[in-house]
Amino acid sequence: MKRNKKIFLMIIGVLLTIIIVSGLTYAFYRWRSSSSIDVIINFDNASQTVVTFYGGDNITGKITPTQYAYQGRVKQMNISSNIAGNDTFNLYLKINTLPNALKVDYFKWQLTSCDLSVNSSCASTATVNVSGNFSTTSMNNFYDNDTGDLLLLEDEPIPNNLDLYLYLWIDGNVDNDLSIGNLDINFDVYAKGTSAGTYTEGS
Repeated sequence: MKRNKKIFLMIIGVLLTIIIVSGLTYAFYRWRSSSSIDVIINFDNASQTVVTFYGGDNITGKITPTQYAYQGRVKQMNISSNIAGNDTFNLYLKINTLPNALKVDYFKWQLTSCDLSVNSSCASTATVNVSGNFSTTSMNNFYDNDTGDLLLLEDEPIPNNLDLYLYLWIDGNVDNDLSIGNLDINFDVYAKGTSAGTYTEGS
């Protein structure tokens, strides 16, 4: 009886060790941009990978109807890695302030890897081109259960250098309530990623 109890306790001890080690390993493999949005991740692995994400300031203020996406709010970001292909990332949009009057299908967003103000048709051939709107139906399609935010990109490979442009605009080409131009929004964009190695963070 005592022998069986000893074996049982040993098994429990081994299982707890595995769980603890697994938990630590998972933590080592995850990173997220800080509250300052910008983050530089130095991975302590054989390849000495360095991932850099520049997200800039949050998106805040009033938004008015425009004819084209690039005439609205534009947020430029950059993510890069000194060794492309080692890492992936997710990109999220956190909604801090969004009045109910703006939860409509003509308040739109588009994320591309090209500058629409330079070439308005470049999105069709861009590496990244995702779009949606702020109606409840559309937001539910991008809702991430783990974070409670909108998941714009998932498991996207990190290249040597990638510029991203997030466009937010009220589509002035369709009928809309002009009074919504007096309403304020406040959004954050942040990134989370994975890599094989422990890391240190600096911005």
